[in-house]
Amino acid sequence: MTEEREESRIQWHPAFYAATKLELRDNIDELEFYPEYNLSKKPLQADLLIIEKNSDVQIKNAIGHIFRKHNIVEYKSPGDGMTVDDFYKCVAYACLYKSTGESVNAIAGDELSITMIRESYPKFMMWELKRLGIGFAEYDSGIYYSQNFFIPSQLIVTQELKPDEHRSLRILSRNADENDVKGFIKETLGYVTQGEKADAQAVLKVSGTANYHIYEKIRSESDMRNFLDEIKNEGFNEGISQGLSQGRTEALEQTAMTLFDMGMAVDKIAQAVHTSVNIVEEWLSVKTVKQ
Repeated sequence: MTEEREESRIQWHPAFYAATKLELRDNIDELEFYPEYNLSKKPLQADLLIIEKNSDVQIKNAIGHIFRKHNIVEYKSPGDGMTVDDFYKCVAYACLYKSTGESVNAIAGDELSITMIRESYPKFMMWELKRLGIGFAEYDSGIYYSQNFFIPSQLIVTQELKPDEHRSLRILSRNADENDVKGFIKETLGYVTQGEKADAQAVLKVSGTANYHIYEKIRSESDMRNFLDEIKNEGFNEGISQGLSQGRTEALEQTAMTLFDMGMAVDKIAQAVHTSVNIVEEWLSVKTVKQ
């Protein structure tokens, strides 16, 4: 199974929406979240629109310090690139969104912000923007603000964020840090509302799928068993279990693809990965279609 196919199987964006809500949970009652917001009658969508309910709200989490009334958010899944064209697309989204107000200037230009989120630093995009006179400066660890741009914009690099403050975003990675995962699991014990618990399950499911070896290791450690037993009672363990199950399946599928590429017969592959010939043939048929 190719990395591209793996990325298409894991539903990163819903987990990102959930992680963002957890990041901003201190202000959750003062914000409105609109995933995949339609910017026009035609299929043109921003990944996430966040609207502040009150103009005087003070967002506690650093990822929201730049927020205005209307905030366009673009998220890139692990492995996806981020180019200068993506930046201009976000600017276009913000401008188009402004034009959707019910009357002239109903959405004021100074009430807009742009947020772009990626796991690693997009150095080529940033180099090109600097060449064009659009500079960014680090505001906080992993958070970069635009300088003198007409729409306040920020780049969030999740792997650079402070671990103690942004675990929900940091563990949305194929290379999650074990301490981040453990910290997030412990953090879930403080979640009270059903919304927080549902968001935590969504994050754990995707993170567990992408990093199932880490989660398997954590489940076997005696010092984590008490925490896992506690979150099991809250339903969080279901998210981990679902993620681990999907992660194991994807690992077996990847192994089968590799063996097939090496010339191994389908029946031998089925024996090697302990599954049926029909399932292996289904995996291979999907690979053939994608090629």
